[in-house]
Amino acid sequence: MLVAGGSPRFVVHGDKGSLVKRKPDQQEAQLLSGVLPGTAQWGRDDDPACRWDESGMEFSDPPCRGDQRIFYEEIAAAVRGEALNPTPAPQILAVMAVIEAGIRSSSEGRTVVPDFEVQ
Repeated sequence: MLVAGGSPRFVVHGDKGSLVKRKPDQQEAQLLSGVLPGTAQWGRDDDPACRWDESGMEFSDPPCRGDQRIFYEEIAAAVRGEALNPTPAPQILAVMAVIEAGIRSSSEGRTVVPDFEVQ
């Protein structure tokens, strides 16, 4: 946010390729501009995901239409005991391990490998 021209919203690099999403999700901006959930414009995104495979070949994937309400409806159903949690516990623990490794890395000034095993 302090860089002239901005920076990508999401950047993920792995040993088989990279993914870059330049703009943030549009749903909050849509709400602020008066677009209502469930209408024809809701969840539309004009920012394609750009990815590169391990050979460096670039691909542009059309964005999927989003609706964050679905996640919260699934959480509510899980709390009521009507469905499983939409985010499995191993994934939650993996995210927590990455966040904790990032905090340790920052405070210790060194690379810290997350301590987790995804099953």
